[in-house]
Amino acid sequence: MAKFNVVIKASAEKELEKLPNVAVAEILTVIYSLAENPYQNGIKKLKGKSKKSPCFRIRAGNYRMTFFYKKYIKEYKRMLNIRA
Repeated sequence: MAKFNVVIKASAEKELEKLPNVAVAEILTVIYSLAENPYQNGIKKLKGKSKKSPCFRIRAGNYRMTFFYKKYIKEYKRMLNIRA
């Protein structure tokens, strides 16, 4: 399977800087694993988005990332904190 490119937006990078190092390591592992296998378990399609570019989410510990596919490029839009 071909490897996908991963693009992380500047806003997501700023949010990563605010998180603890342990959480950042776990999140980056999940993000870069999507470059190898973009169709893995745990990815959910979000409702209410455009059919041309639907958004998806995946969890990493207590955090989730939303992203979309764009012609062989995945762009991570935002990091969201999940509160228990």
